[in-house]
Amino acid sequence: MTGVRALIPEDAFEKDLPEGTLGAEEELWLADPESLKLAGGAQKILAGAPESHYTGELIDCEIESNAGVHEEPEDVLEDLVSRRRYLLDETKRLGRLLGVSGTHPIGDWREQEIIDQPHYRQLEEKLGWLIKRNNTFALHTHYAVNGREKAIYLYNRLREYVPHMLALSVNSPFWQGELTDMQSSRVLIFSRSIHRAGVPDPLGSWDEYTDYVDYAYRSGSIHKLGEIWWDVRPAPPPRSVPSNCAPAMLRPTPGAPAPSPL
Repeated sequence: MTGVRALIPEDAFEKDLPEGTLGAEEELWLADPESLKLAGGAQKILAGAPESHYTGELIDCEIESNAGVHEEPEDVLEDLVSRRRYLLDETKRLGRLLGVSGTHPIGDWREQEIIDQPHYRQLEEKLGWLIKRNNTFALHTHYAVNGREKAIYLYNRLREYVPHMLALSVNSPFWQGELTDMQSSRVLIFSRSIHRAGVPDPLGSWDEYTDYVDYAYRSGSIHKLGEIWWDVRPAPPPRSVPSNCAPAMLRPTPGAPAPSPL
């Protein structure tokens, strides 16, 4: 089975489904209230959390909040805010602080535990040091699209605005307790270090995208589409064009609950 057939559904972007719906996920961190260092506990929260609202990420001090699918941005924001309120209560009960920023200012990646899930253990084996130090936290947005060439067109247009979106959202000047003199240490740690991350090249067609996926899969570089971490990319499931370039934001909207920033 080729990479395309294994990873991309035959009807990708061709189903007659609503277009223009929106979704989002944000990655938040947990910290010890006394030392303010990153601290585990996400898996304990997930054990009792509403199904589909939250997922585990690479390390046990990180939890991802998942909004539902909506037609209006305001409804996506409402979901994210309600998810935060739940997490604020749960982290307080667990004896943790909940925080948001592209990187944790004083967190030490050497002290973090990669969660025991096959996907992340496989990444640890393949990427080693690169993935272990990837203690970064992002905001992902999704826009549903019908039509393969339309998805490629939107991908090409959005990638041109990655620098603008970063300029409006960067919030991680610190890394490992050090002031980096950069507005975004997350970009340096993730987008410019991890394979298949950062601003991708333009694509001339849908076939050019599937050729890349096929090559990456057959070479053993990827085992799932989620291992392509471009700042903007076509995503056959869930039939959207997600943007992953922005860091997790302190306030998703004015008046929203702000987790404890350092």
